Amino acid sequence: MIHSITKQMMTETGHRLTNYNGKCAHLHGHSYRWEVTAESRDGALDDRGMVGDFSELKGVMKLIIGEFDHAFLFSQHDPFVQHDEFWLLVKSTEGESGRVFIFDWNPTAENMAAHVLNKMQNLVAKMPFRIVKVRVWETATSCAEVVSNVR
Repeated sequence: MIHSITKQMMTETGHRLTNYNGKCAHLHGHSYRWEVTAESRDGALDDRGMVGDFSELKGVMKLIIGEFDHAFLFSQHDPFVQHDEFWLLVKSTEGESGRVFIFDWNPTAENMAAHVLNKMQNLVAKMPFRIVKVRVWETATSCAEVVSNVR
């Protein structure tokens, strides 16, 4: 028997896809629903009868996924990012630095899920559970999922 727990989190996140011909080539955002699944490392429940505490999983999710809330994700190849005045254009209306992430990959739901899985796996290395799956819902009817090949 393999025991697992799954926690959900919501973010409001913007992005734009490069090398893409369609609506997502425009600046836009989504109400993302993130689902993260963790399994006990040895397949068994702990002495409390748990894989791990949901609050522990929530804490890890807030550290990694929480950064994306009210942020914008770009590829380093996006022409907007290469604009000389990029950092001036993305400041908040109060003049704060923008919540902007620039990656060496296109900010697709698939790539975002893989990025979160990798970062979370490293963060929980000493916890009693491991992250085995990340699913990100970009819309109510469309999601991407990545499953760890490390068991």
